[in-house]
Amino acid sequence: MTIKSIPFHPLTRGDKIAVCSPSGPIREQKKFFQGIEILKSIGLIPIWQDDLFTKTEYLAGNIQRRLEEILYCFQEPGIAAIMPARGGFGSMHLLLHLLETREELQPRPLIGCSDITALHSFNVEIMGHYSFHGPTVCQLALQQEKSLQAFESLLFEGVFPWEDHQLQMVLPGQAQGRLKGGNLSIIASLIGTPFDPFAKDCILLLEDVNEPLYKIDRMLSHFQLTGHLDRIKGLILGEFIGCQGEGNLDEIFSRYFSPLKIPIIKGLKSGHGDLNYLLPLGAKVSIKTEPCQIVII
Repeated sequence: MTIKSIPFHPLTRGDKIAVCSPSGPIREQKKFFQGIEILKSIGLIPIWQDDLFTKTEYLAGNIQRRLEEILYCFQEPGIAAIMPARGGFGSMHLLLHLLETREELQPRPLIGCSDITALHSFNVEIMGHYSFHGPTVCQLALQQEKSLQAFESLLFEGVFPWEDHQLQMVLPGQAQGRLKGGNLSIIASLIGTPFDPFAKDCILLLEDVNEPLYKIDRMLSHFQLTGHLDRIKGLILGEFIGCQGEGNLDEIFSRYFSPLKIPIIKGLKSGHGDLNYLLPLGAKVSIKTEPCQIVII
């Protein structure tokens, strides 16, 4: 199957944005509705279905409920983008069902991170569309003002404010390619599937939260053994909040990435913190290290 990649286009104020719960349940409704008010304040119209707040153990309802919801988000006329309420776990349950119905779906960008990386990979690799790696609805309530300003800037103007970041060079160089990736743990789970986000000559984004260092080492070793590391032209390292244990994270990264001789940037505020800058997965980007820049082409 050949997928034609769709160019990156910003949203328009007044657009409808479908809010959904494809993963974990909404545990803090106060944060959810604070996020909804933020979306309204920047000119978007959030809509959702009545069963959004369903909870079944660690999931936002059974697979059927979550599948019907995400299909609605991709099929209902007039929806410009899709934004999950939160991450957690569960998006991977939906991937094969979405694959079976892909011809019935409308290409629409998703906004989110963490477990939503699985849906980003479907959107980019199968639908040929772009997705926004950034806050979920509940995370919006926790974002600093400059993160919200950057959210609005990229969403409506297509401008990524790389100047505001304290980006650091790990290895020098410059490269262009499609931006792929997201949460390291989810990406590792997608290798060997139709939703594998690694592509030849891609710029890879990685972030994670609360993973022991030995697990990060194991996942990167998996990437190396499968030959996936040879596919990337550049690397952007986001935040790895709470990733601790014996060893040193920078040394683990160096072990796997230094031999590739590709440009590597770290220090991007992307992941699970209160600064989670929006990034367009699937869009063509350029990175360079002297000075460190990330530019949407």
